[in-house]
Amino acid sequence: MHTKTSKQVLSPLADAVSALIIIISDSDINSTPTPDLSQLSKAVESQIQNLIVVAKKITNQPTADLTLKELMPLACQQVSDASNLLVSSTSLLARDPFSSKGRQDLLEAVKGILEGTTRILDVFDDSEMYFTSLLRNLLLGLENFNGDLNNQAQYIQNIKRISQSIFTTCQLCSKRVGDIVSDQLALDLKDAIENIKNESGPYIQACKLFLTWPDARDAKEILTISRKNIENNTIRIDEIVTCKDYDEYAKKQGSEEKSNKYAEIKAKLLGEPLSEQWKKSSADTDQLCKEFMSEALKRNDKANEILEHIAKEEVHNVAKSINEATGKNVDTFKGLLEEQHALFDEKQLDQDSSSLIAAIDKSGDILESNAINGVISEMITTLGNLSDPSNLSTVIGQMQEQVDKTNPELLGEKALVFRDEAKKLDVLVSAALKTVDPTNQTLPIANAQFEKCQKSLPAVIAAVNLYKNHPENALAKDYATKTIGSYADTIKDLTKTLVSQEGVFAAPQLIQAGHVAFSHHSKSLLDAIAKNDLPNASKEMNLTGLSAMQLLRITEQEMENTEDQTYKQALATEIAFIKGALPQLISRANDLFQHLDTSSEVEKEELNKIVKSIVAGLSSVGNVVREYNNISKDAQQLPAVVLYEKAKPQPPEPEPVADPNQLTDEQKQQLIKEAENQQDDHLRALTSAIKELVIVQEEAPKVLSETEAQQNPIKAAGQELVVEASHWAQQENDIVLIVNKIAQKFLDLSEYHNKLSHHNDPQAKRSFIQTAQDIMRETDKLEETVKVLIMWCADKRLCTQIQNTLARLVTLAQTLKVIAAVKASSPKDTDKAVQLVSCGQNVVQSVKMVLRDAISCSLRLKKDCPSDLVRFRKVIYAKGK
Repeated sequence: MHTKTSKQVLSPLADAVSALIIIISDSDINSTPTPDLSQLSKAVESQIQNLIVVAKKITNQPTADLTLKELMPLACQQVSDASNLLVSSTSLLARDPFSSKGRQDLLEAVKGILEGTTRILDVFDDSEMYFTSLLRNLLLGLENFNGDLNNQAQYIQNIKRISQSIFTTCQLCSKRVGDIVSDQLALDLKDAIENIKNESGPYIQACKLFLTWPDARDAKEILTISRKNIENNTIRIDEIVTCKDYDEYAKKQGSEEKSNKYAEIKAKLLGEPLSEQWKKSSADTDQLCKEFMSEALKRNDKANEILEHIAKEEVHNVAKSINEATGKNVDTFKGLLEEQHALFDEKQLDQDSSSLIAAIDKSGDILESNAINGVISEMITTLGNLSDPSNLSTVIGQMQEQVDKTNPELLGEKALVFRDEAKKLDVLVSAALKTVDPTNQTLPIANAQFEKCQKSLPAVIAAVNLYKNHPENALAKDYATKTIGSYADTIKDLTKTLVSQEGVFAAPQLIQAGHVAFSHHSKSLLDAIAKNDLPNASKEMNLTGLSAMQLLRITEQEMENTEDQTYKQALATEIAFIKGALPQLISRANDLFQHLDTSSEVEKEELNKIVKSIVAGLSSVGNVVREYNNISKDAQQLPAVVLYEKAKPQPPEPEPVADPNQLTDEQKQQLIKEAENQQDDHLRALTSAIKELVIVQEEAPKVLSETEAQQNPIKAAGQELVVEASHWAQQENDIVLIVNKIAQKFLDLSEYHNKLSHHNDPQAKRSFIQTAQDIMRETDKLEETVKVLIMWCADKRLCTQIQNTLARLVTLAQTLKVIAAVKASSPKDTDKAVQLVSCGQNVVQSVKMVLRDAISCSLRLKKDCPSDLVRFRKVIYAKGK
């Protein structure tokens, strides 16, 4: 139900069908006569007839394609036959309320009604593919026609047909934008339509260029690239309008889900004291420790691979220190294991191993963060170099300058520099996006924009080469300028998504990366001035300005996203200082450039002071943002090299105190540390941010084993939600309470589904449908409860994110209700079982995202929010520790 039309039609129909199934189930359970269902069946029949009338009108429209005319009547016939069976079965039951055939026919009828109605809606949804398919055929036909240009009139006529087809496709698909339930899908569709519109002009111009130079390889290449750009966006439209599962679509558009073997091994290693694991199996524990060290080094190697694309010396210096510390700690860990085999002092082993694992883990965290910051800082300057053709200090500006001056020789040189810079950006963005969580809502947009940039590059190179070979032609010059401008616009869009606002990357990350970029280029600027190297000084001044302006944009966007007045004022103060100092830097640098050879040391020192003051200001911005986002200053401190003393035999420790209120501070800190040791980075950050604790004498719930999860995937999804909610106390917290209820409902749904599938139990059928309906009702309650929290959240971007997730959750829950109704009518239908599992898993993932975003909201509330609004408290499980 990804369109509002599907939702409007299917949801009430599913309610009516569910009511019929429950009535039949009750009659079977209680051995009572089936009540007269004639009126209810007539009401359903009336709804179906109205739907069929609308479907036939659509089929008879002039714009209806042959596929629609072929498939729609078949879908209408299916639902009509099911409707007739519904009427006949209810008539039979009216005559014989105990009729087994009547009851079975009624269940078959309701299954056919839901499936047939869904089929009608699918055929209608897919009908727009006719226009995109027609457009692709016209484009391909014109390219094939290019081999013979004797009939130019026919060629021009075909261009006009394509232009009209583009207009019709965009017009019809634009109507669909408002009908799509998912805001993200609607935005993606709108973007694809805009891309086709924007490409239509260059395509027509490319056709004209080809008419002018039919034998020129560059002209042919330009035409092919432009055609493929339009085709790719029509394919993207097809994927969106035929989408039945947003999460699957988003997964295709985003990065592949990353398997984190390192995190899994670390979690096992820290699951219980190492000495306890050794007692159970020393061989398995040895192997686990070896795997941990191996995966830790592999993790660092991946981060070091990213660093190969970064030219900033300070980033490499940090990485070098971390790699050295990690190597020493791994060697120490190996020595510790060998030593403890001999002496086996449990307390010493557990303390030393815990310290070493924490140090190795922190090394990896900081190295990854350092690599990502380095990549983002490099991206900031590279994006700036490719986004402004009017700035003659940028790579793209220097290429455009040679186009304007009609200088073919220099244009060729600048085009090569531009191509290398664009390829460098390709590597940087690819490396950066691989580090992003696949569930990030902004990731599909970034991927689409990045792909657009990649596909635009060959068009720029071909257009520049064509103009270089025909510098006297005004049409070629105009096309080169427009193509360069279009490429710059795609870079600006990518810049906005990637580094100008929080979304793909967090604000603290972006500001830290901007700080690194500014520090590096301002230092290089001062070095170039000290050497009287004007060309490099000019280049570094431009990059210094680009990085500073980009950092200001990030900070201004962060200020715009918050309604926390204290935070807003703190950011405004820092922004005002930087804005005041930056013009001074540019002015003094430009003055120095006028007489660099004769400039005095005093003038250079004044410039140095301005740079240092801006660097300090940027550091202050970073501190403000980190403090607001609950990131401690020591989070980025380099890990220490851990040393250990050779173990000495110790007397056995007394049993731990049973009463959680009598735990020592040391025991509490250890429990907190274990609670925050999550595989999931987002969850680890949240558990670290929440300071209020509830210590309970219970064992923490665990997810099902891999074997159990494969046998009971719905139960596994429910248990996954149980574990997620178990981190937070449900007392005085309606959000956690509702999440726990949803988790329990999924466990119940699994039980009833198994009974329904294997025994066709009438009571299970009734409970199965009601449980799916309960899940939908609980998600509605969750939406209402979280929306109250959103009203008081000071972070606008976070509010938008959670609202999008809530909208998707509600739609998924309604879809689950429909699938459950169909499954109940046909318990042996394996296709519906697969759909049920997939939809259920998506509901659980959305609930988890809502819960996590709600916790983030609770950390960013407005100052005047009610004191009893919500209270998230971290649960610490003490039993068995």
